[in-house]
Amino acid sequence: MHLPGSHQFNIDNQAIKNDKDGFNPNSPAMVCTNPYISVVIPIFNEADNIRPLTTNILETVISMPWSWELIYIDDGSTDGSSHEIQCVTRRDTRIRYLCKTINRGQSYAFREGFRMARGKLIVTMDGDMQNDPNDIPMLLNMVEDETAVCGIRQKRCDNYVRRFSSKFANFIRRLVFHDGVEDTGCSLKVMPRDAVLNFPVFNGAHRFYPVFLRAQGIKIKQVNVNHRPRLYGKSKYGIVNRGLHAFIDMMGVAWLISRTHKNQVSHVHVKEECCKKNPIKNKHIDRTLNAGLSKKETIEPAIR
Repeated sequence: MHLPGSHQFNIDNQAIKNDKDGFNPNSPAMVCTNPYISVVIPIFNEADNIRPLTTNILETVISMPWSWELIYIDDGSTDGSSHEIQCVTRRDTRIRYLCKTINRGQSYAFREGFRMARGKLIVTMDGDMQNDPNDIPMLLNMVEDETAVCGIRQKRCDNYVRRFSSKFANFIRRLVFHDGVEDTGCSLKVMPRDAVLNFPVFNGAHRFYPVFLRAQGIKIKQVNVNHRPRLYGKSKYGIVNRGLHAFIDMMGVAWLISRTHKNQVSHVHVKEECCKKNPIKNKHIDRTLNAGLSKKETIEPAIR
């Protein structure tokens, strides 16, 4: 599949492999001011993962036929992650970052990344290296109009408690939302930027991205992806913040969707049935899910 806005960049991939840290400040890089793909990664105390993760990502994206950028959001790390992020930006000018001084959580970090992103498609990943960047092209090749793609982690490299709690949580949320999404906890996703900017923002909102997408008339595709063991750092989630808090959030999201569902279904119907009759008049379809944000709200200035 050839997505619009695709470009081929000639970057020395061997330079990455030859450098022991995976970074060579003298290797060529190209400025891309209008990327088609934005890879957004929140970081909280993942200093040891940043260099190898960036190497993995660069080895994948430089071979893709689409223009891209990589965005790191440091969510108030205290282990030197911000320094590591600033170091890797020397490898390629298409790596951008924002360093926050206060930890507000993964959902807020994603939100900042979405607002910084310039690509039409957003690729989300975790910063712990358990998501495999080699799966990114597979997800991108599945993208169609008004479509998002969600990964399903296969052969999960987590302990029994984490695997069981995740399966149970996914089972409960499928009963509530009837969306068929098997692994909402997998951060490896591809979503339209126009849609993600409409997501409500609260702690834990990232667990409900497929719900918010469907509420805007976005179709969800799913595909099996690789899952790798964590080599460095520690998990930021436990039973309390993964289970109890997620259940409370789920009830709130269910209420929100119940208040917006009727309107959103009407819009989807217009898109599928009426646009064929009058494509000009119905070209722009309002699928905004109120995020409760002021138009004047701005993010903190990015360091780069």
